[in-house]
Amino acid sequence: MSVPITVRIPDDLAEFIDHETDNRTAFVVRALEHERRRLRYEQEIAHRLAAPDPTADAEEAAIVAATYRTKLDIE
Repeated sequence: MSVPITVRIPDDLAEFIDHETDNRTAFVVRALEHERRRLRYEQEIAHRLAAPDPTADAEEAAIVAATYRTKLDIE
Protein backbone atom coordinates (compact mmCIF):
# COMPACT_ATOMS: atom_id res chain seq x y z
CA MET A 1 0.00 0.00 0.00
CA SER A 2 1.20 3.51 -0.65
CA VAL A 3 0.03 6.95 0.32
CA PRO A 4 0.33 9.86 -2.09
CA ILE A 5 1.98 12.93 -0.57
CA THR A 6 2.97 16.30 -1.91
CA VAL A 7 6.34 17.66 -0.89
CA ARG A 8 7.93 20.97 -1.78
CA ILE A 9 11.69 20.91 -2.15
CA PRO A 10 14.17 23.57 -3.17
CA ASP A 11 14.94 23.93 -6.88
CA ASP A 12 18.53 22.79 -6.46
CA LEU A 13 17.43 19.50 -4.86
CA ALA A 14 14.90 18.91 -7.65
CA GLU A 15 17.65 19.50 -10.22
CA PHE A 16 19.93 17.10 -8.37
CA ILE A 17 17.25 14.39 -8.33
CA ASP A 18 16.44 14.93 -11.99
CA HIS A 19 20.13 14.66 -12.86
CA GLU A 20 20.45 11.38 -10.93
CA THR A 21 17.29 9.58 -12.07
CA ASP A 22 14.33 9.53 -14.40
CA ASN A 23 11.97 8.51 -11.59
CA ARG A 24 11.70 11.04 -8.77
CA THR A 25 9.43 8.83 -6.69
CA ALA A 26 11.79 5.86 -6.77
CA PHE A 27 14.74 8.11 -5.92
CA VAL A 28 12.98 9.65 -2.91
CA VAL A 29 11.74 6.26 -1.70
CA ARG A 30 15.28 4.81 -1.87
CA ALA A 31 16.68 7.82 -0.01
CA LEU A 32 14.05 7.55 2.73
CA GLU A 33 14.56 3.79 3.09
CA HIS A 34 18.30 4.37 3.38
CA GLU A 35 17.76 7.00 6.08
CA ARG A 36 15.36 4.73 7.96
CA ARG A 37 17.96 1.90 7.96
CA ARG A 38 20.67 4.31 9.11
CA LEU A 39 18.53 5.51 12.02
CA ARG A 40 17.70 1.93 13.04
CA TYR A 41 21.41 1.04 13.02
CA GLU A 42 22.18 4.07 15.17
CA GLN A 43 19.44 3.08 17.62
CA GLU A 44 20.72 -0.48 17.79
CA ILE A 45 24.27 0.71 18.43
CA ALA A 46 23.08 3.07 21.17
CA HIS A 47 21.09 0.23 22.75
CA ARG A 48 24.06 -2.14 22.65
CA LEU A 49 26.39 0.47 24.11
CA ALA A 50 23.93 1.22 26.90
CA ALA A 51 23.51 -2.45 27.86
CA PRO A 52 26.46 -4.45 26.53
CA ASP A 53 26.10 -8.22 26.31
CA PRO A 54 29.19 -9.93 27.75
CA THR A 55 28.73 -12.92 25.42
CA ALA A 56 28.37 -10.79 22.28
CA ASP A 57 32.10 -10.50 21.63
CA ALA A 58 32.57 -14.26 21.78
CA GLU A 59 29.56 -14.85 19.53
CA GLU A 60 30.72 -12.26 17.00
CA ALA A 61 34.24 -13.72 16.97
CA ALA A 62 32.80 -17.19 16.33
CA ILE A 63 30.67 -15.90 13.47
CA VAL A 64 33.62 -14.10 11.89
CA ALA A 65 35.83 -17.17 12.29
CA ALA A 66 33.18 -19.40 10.73
CA THR A 67 32.60 -17.15 7.74
CA TYR A 68 36.10 -15.78 7.18
CA ARG A 69 37.57 -16.68 3.83
CA THR A 70 41.23 -16.31 3.09
CA LYS A 71 42.54 -15.15 -0.25
CA LEU A 72 44.01 -17.83 -2.42
CA ASP A 73 47.77 -17.61 -2.74
CA ILE A 74 48.11 -18.10 -6.48
CA GLU A 75 51.34 -17.28 -8.21
